[in-house]
Amino acid sequence: MPARIDHAVVETDDPHATAAFYERMLGARIVVEEGRPVKRVAVLVLLAAVAAACGGSSGDAVAHVGKTTITRSELREAVGHFKDEAAAEGRPFPKEGTDGYRTVERQALVLLVYRAELLQSAEKLGVRVSESDVDARMKSAGTESDAGQFARDTVRSQLTYEGVYAKVTSDIAPTRRE
Repeated sequence: MPARIDHAVVETDDPHATAAFYERMLGARIVVEEGRPVKRVAVLVLLAAVAAACGGSSGDAVAHVGKTTITRSELREAVGHFKDEAAAEGRPFPKEGTDGYRTVERQALVLLVYRAELLQSAEKLGVRVSESDVDARMKSAGTESDAGQFARDTVRSQLTYEGVYAKVTSDIAPTRRE
């Protein structure tokens, strides 16, 4: 079943700027609620925006982000990675079918959607990360370049984030006061 996001709460010091950001990124209507003691932005995603972001049911798809389809196998791989990490760290991992397991699945899906959104935003900005960039970063981190696809995608996302950050902050200079 495709992912469905009805609302989210984002804590921020500047709720109106945050709302504007999410309106641009999601194409959704944003309602700003100021709470006490922390200002909050309640992100209410309209049904149309949810349908556009998550799509209908198309076989193995669990979510659609723009033109990118996130498949059930990609979600299983991400959950499997989290399970392997838990085992390596000696932490328990929830059993399939439990609320805990569904929570891990949702967290993995949020991560995969974030990565897809990041890659699409990077493409719009002209930020590109090559396979050789990924290999070089993995080598410098001491990770085998033949590590699983999830590990490669993690490195690709990190490099993409760094590239996007560099691009959008390149013309920002400190103020005289700073």
